[in-house]
Amino acid sequence: MNPALVLSSILSSLVDLKTGKIRVPGIYDKVVDLTPLERESFKTYPVPEKVELDAFNVSHPFGEHDYTVRERQFARPTLDVIGMKSGYIGDGFKGIIPASSHAKINLRLVPDMEPEEALGLLCNFILSKQADFPGVRIEVTKMTFQAKPFGVRNIEQSQITKSLEYALKDLYGANKTIPLHKMGGSIPIVSYMDDHLAHPDLAFLSLVSPSSMIHAPNENIKVQNLMNTAKAVIIVVEDLFKLPEEPKKKPLKKQTKEEL
Repeated sequence: MNPALVLSSILSSLVDLKTGKIRVPGIYDKVVDLTPLERESFKTYPVPEKVELDAFNVSHPFGEHDYTVRERQFARPTLDVIGMKSGYIGDGFKGIIPASSHAKINLRLVPDMEPEEALGLLCNFILSKQADFPGVRIEVTKMTFQAKPFGVRNIEQSQITKSLEYALKDLYGANKTIPLHKMGGSIPIVSYMDDHLAHPDLAFLSLVSPSSMIHAPNENIKVQNLMNTAKAVIIVVEDLFKLPEEPKKKPLKKQTKEEL
């Protein structure tokens, strides 16, 4: 049996290409759904979806049909094949059957999914296909990179959010509306800080544009955005740690010779 065909069959079973749903049983059980307020907040995202899709040359976005592109992008789990390797793909033709086939899979988590539990569900689902392909050995290798998802809740009431709003309005104008919404990111230190700090109130600030092509080979940032990020961090820190004004001391009464 051709390992490349077996691998293709297994990979195609992981996601429903019509609905965009992950087919791994139990994978959505602990996913925290968006609140109505959060869904409204995504509508205020400053960059239109079409502008961002055009920047990446995407004609039709893929994902869960009952969620918008922004909601899928920032608040829903995803399962993607990020690489495949099998057989001969050099110049010319070779009449061979590959000895093995390999794929690398990425599972993006959202609150309140647990990395080990989600990974176990995925591995068990893949290994359950073994009976369908006699004569082929299916192996799963777990990568060491994983991180527990961290979700900011009550973002509107967060003190650091208020300081961020203050900083951005200071930079871009007091009349500007600063939209508040969740975003996805792969920063493992965030979950570590969430687990070990008594009262975590975290924010990571980077002022970028869709043309910054984050994580792409041509990733970039405009110098002005870099400078504004540095200025915003300074303003936030000053606002968070500003001390209340000390009460004015009463002037010392001039003593008379008799009092001395």
